[in-house]
Amino acid sequence: MRYTYLAFFALCTACPSEQVVVRDIPGACGNGEVEPGEECDDGNKIATDACTDGCLFARCGDGITRDLEDPQAEGHEDCDDGNTDDQDSCRNNCTLARCGDGTVRADRADNEPGFEACDDGNMADDDGCVSGCIEARCGDGFVFVGFEDCDDGNEINDDGCSNTCQRPGCGDGILQDGEECDDGNIDNRDACTNVCEAAACGDAILRQGLTEDDPGYEACDDGNRNDADACLSNCQEARCGDGIQGPGEGCDDGNDDSGDDCVDCRPARCGDGNQQGLEECDDGNPREDDACLTTCAAARCGDGVLRADLQPEDPNYEECDDGNGVNQDGCTNTCRLAQCGDGIQGFMEACDDGNRINDDACTNTCTLPRCGDGIQQVGEACDDGNGQDNDACRNGCVSAVCGDGVTRRDRAPEEEGYEVCDDGNLVNEDNCTNTCEAPACGDGVRAFWEECDDGNEIEDDGCSNRCERPRCGDGIEQAGEACDDGNRENGDACTSSCLEARCGDGFLHLDVEACDDGNINEGDACLNNCENARCGDGILHEGVETCDDGDDQNGNACTNECANARCGDGFVHNNVEACDDGNDVETDACLNDCIVAECGDGFVHEGVEACDDRNEINTDACLNTCEAAQCGDEVVRDNVEECDDGDNDDLDSCTNDCILRLGQSAEAPGTSCSSLLEDGHSLGDGAYFIRPDDGDAFRVYCNMELNEGGWTLAAKLTNQDSRNWADSEARWTDANVYGDTVSMAAGSDAKGAAWGRLSGQNFMLSDNENAGDYLSTNDDCIGGVNLAAYFTVALGDFPGGGDSYYETCAVDRSYFPNWMAEPNWDNQNENSAELSLNHGEYIVIARTDDGNDTSGVVSGYATIKQESDVGLGALESGTEYTNTGVSQDIGGPTSCGYDDAQCRAEYPETVYFWIR
Repeated sequence: MRYTYLAFFALCTACPSEQVVVRDIPGACGNGEVEPGEECDDGNKIATDACTDGCLFARCGDGITRDLEDPQAEGHEDCDDGNTDDQDSCRNNCTLARCGDGTVRADRADNEPGFEACDDGNMADDDGCVSGCIEARCGDGFVFVGFEDCDDGNEINDDGCSNTCQRPGCGDGILQDGEECDDGNIDNRDACTNVCEAAACGDAILRQGLTEDDPGYEACDDGNRNDADACLSNCQEARCGDGIQGPGEGCDDGNDDSGDDCVDCRPARCGDGNQQGLEECDDGNPREDDACLTTCAAARCGDGVLRADLQPEDPNYEECDDGNGVNQDGCTNTCRLAQCGDGIQGFMEACDDGNRINDDACTNTCTLPRCGDGIQQVGEACDDGNGQDNDACRNGCVSAVCGDGVTRRDRAPEEEGYEVCDDGNLVNEDNCTNTCEAPACGDGVRAFWEECDDGNEIEDDGCSNRCERPRCGDGIEQAGEACDDGNRENGDACTSSCLEARCGDGFLHLDVEACDDGNINEGDACLNNCENARCGDGILHEGVETCDDGDDQNGNACTNECANARCGDGFVHNNVEACDDGNDVETDACLNDCIVAECGDGFVHEGVEACDDRNEINTDACLNTCEAAQCGDEVVRDNVEECDDGDNDDLDSCTNDCILRLGQSAEAPGTSCSSLLEDGHSLGDGAYFIRPDDGDAFRVYCNMELNEGGWTLAAKLTNQDSRNWADSEARWTDANVYGDTVSMAAGSDAKGAAWGRLSGQNFMLSDNENAGDYLSTNDDCIGGVNLAAYFTVALGDFPGGGDSYYETCAVDRSYFPNWMAEPNWDNQNENSAELSLNHGEYIVIARTDDGNDTSGVVSGYATIKQESDVGLGALESGTEYTNTGVSQDIGGPTSCGYDDAQCRAEYPETVYFWIR
């Protein structure tokens, strides 16, 4: 047994001595004492209370269901199964699992109580999980938004909501009122069209999926009832033999009878391949040389048509067929070619004895014997049968001899019997000698073929060495010829007219001239200097060039391509174009009107400009420098930016987001210094813009630190300059502005626009010599009006007799200035704690009395309402502001006037008048 020693000490002040009792308690869970290893011990064995019977704090998940009478009490558990499975009957937060708790139970089968198919934690029946934790399905009576059009919870398919939870419509496969059919597909070519009408011939939709034997089969469907086109009104393709004359048919009798007047949908005729009526045959082809003529008559020998469809061994084979019945011409009546030896004397034969004896009265060539037939007959010296009269056997069948008048050509010069000529006479001086040799040029004898023969070798004496008369082209330059090169070529240095070649003669001088058209037209393809026209020659080639200035400059009115300069030709026309890049791109350095791209031309120059809006407005989305407007470019963009100072100073009047900081400019003024402080737009003490009313904004000096900040400097009072505040009531009641209230500069009086325009609740006084000190009113002394209005009421009966004042206001003296030690605050040296601004608990506005002491527009007192010797705008009681010497802006002198130099020297201080 474990024991724990507990000591209890009791202190009794009435007992004479201290008593100590020590008791041994065995250590065990349930003994009521929390021992090491125990979280708690409530001294019982109840497992279902806050401390279990295992001395552990009850907690959800410990497997013990905590029993509390109040189900709403903290720590109550519906169940506790001691596991971390959140999908069984007991949730991990110890509540019983229920449909709608957002967790799907996984410990039940589909048919077991408590089974959940889903659990989305809501009671909506239009999502994927309906009430009862059942997955939404078509037919459950709940419309699953986004997935079902409807759900009527029945299995009636044609009641307005189909069994697929869709609204009725053509194509859903359900026959509804107004539909002839509905097959539920999008095939427009089956028995039900896509508009739910039964397919029919003539609906212009060709049915598919049927054979020719199936009812409703369509070979075509053109949607009309015209039988004269390619698709008949019964949706069958028009064809020859259907009995309807269609396109391309001459007739259609609807039968296969090739013997009637319509065959293959064409009117019967000879040549259609069908033998009819008086036709002997009809092979249907255009051949004339086969067994059937194109006249549909059977081919026969003598019809004048040569058959080409038979071979020589065929009985009816024809070698010829002249169709004339004449047996003696070139084609016999048996259609065989006439030939010598067939015994029939043809018109080309002199005879035909039908034998092969060549030297009888009829030769084997069917000619009568004659000289020259090549057959030597009796009485002939020879007969070579060649018809040549100039060989060894003359055509008269006599042997050739020199002098017979025929020059032999069958012998070479070195052979016996060779003749150069044979004139058949005995004259030796003619063109042929008696030895049958030809005369030669230069032999002095003019032969028949010679124009002359002077028997010498002088070339230019009127008879050339060729025995020709002089002529152009003979190669001999004669008188009257510029040249004579002996040819007929016109392309060399000497023309065929024996003139020296020259440019313009119309003949191309090879290797010298590029051309020569023989005219003086400079505008054609050949120039007058016989050079081919080319771009750059300075001569306009008509029809080819639009210009030609003859230079190599592309920058003038005529380019080097001989085209008139134009914008877009890629050449910069000097003094006309600034640029020309030859393209139609408007976003490069050269525009399409040949102007150099520049900012403001309306085209964005790629890589150079971010924008170009072609206007002079610098405050839109595109700057006049063609840069995209952005915050920080020092240009205020209309309707986008409030300001843009172009710097990175986020604390100046214009933030780095180009938003005007309140108070930093007249365009974004605050309503007061306190509003700027409250809105978080203050940057500390300094000058700000405010606009407390409907007037223009104005600058003020704001004190953002002293006395919780938010004070606006309304005026300055000093004795160092001329008297203002104590010299005229109007200084306190009008809104006139003078002096500097935008800075803390001391030494001169001032009143700012805030005096007459800024309403406030309190005012504060401070000076230039006591930093951090101030004197301010409490309890909304001013009452929500501006100072001019406030003092107009306050000074309505001032100065005057009697013990009176307009108002007293409590003073916050936590940081009051040490004005007592300064003589200028108490000229009479009255340092009583009851008197002056230095000691007063209150501020008095427009205090008067019935004595002769001084009093100020703003003065003070302690606990009694008596006049103060000093104040702001102080003057002798009962006197006027204009009484010199008895009033001061600060103080209240009675013994020295402001004109006194010593007196002025004693009042160096400047008092700042603030409003908030």
